[in-house]
Amino acid sequence: MATVRTPARQGSKAAAYARKRVTSGWRAARTGICQIVTRGNSGTPSSGGSATIAWNNAVKNGKVIKSTNPAKYPIGAAVMWTGGSQGYGHAATYVGNGKCATTDWSGPREYDYANVLDVAKAWSKMRLVGCILVDGNGYEIAKPIEKVKATGKYKTGRHKVTKAPTNGRCLARRLPNRTGGKNVTRRLKLGRRPWITRIVKSDGLYWGVAAKGDYIPMKNLTKV
Repeated sequence: MATVRTPARQGSKAAAYARKRVTSGWRAARTGICQIVTRGNSGTPSSGGSATIAWNNAVKNGKVIKSTNPAKYPIGAAVMWTGGSQGYGHAATYVGNGKCATTDWSGPREYDYANVLDVAKAWSKMRLVGCILVDGNGYEIAKPIEKVKATGKYKTGRHKVTKAPTNGRCLARRLPNRTGGKNVTRRLKLGRRPWITRIVKSDGLYWGVAAKGDYIPMKNLTKV
């Protein structure tokens, strides 16, 4: 693997940059520049003339997750496809909840959100291969989702929401690497007593996975 370096925008910062582009109505300069746009979100230089080449370079010199399951992708990672009519593949930025920010999905040059699996199905000549964590140049675009043993500071079992910084409520997500926003989050009231089945670490935070599927910041919970 190449020497690991930190890009201008890593993980959630890369995803936030992509989201800002989407919400502002930004459009790509031309069609077919998905790789340029995606690496622009993290502020990294080119690691290949196409998405397919960038993926192959990352496999050889970086670190990737070879999976077609978006739940395994950390926020801000570069989602990659290979193949296509000319073999160039496709690249997009993962923003959580199974979605990516991508060029040319809702129209030529348009930049919008799309379900990763919908893209894979609609553009069937391309193959979803996974996501890039460290590119071929050694830039760590995103850190992997980490599983944490239930020992030490945080443990599984019954907890109580005791810290709710926003209007007496605590932010909960359906995935640890979700993007935030009304459509992907909900808030748990102070005093709720979720049962935490496991603990993971994602994007620098520890999350308790509740029995109903919510991911709750452990800093907002107290063991009871």
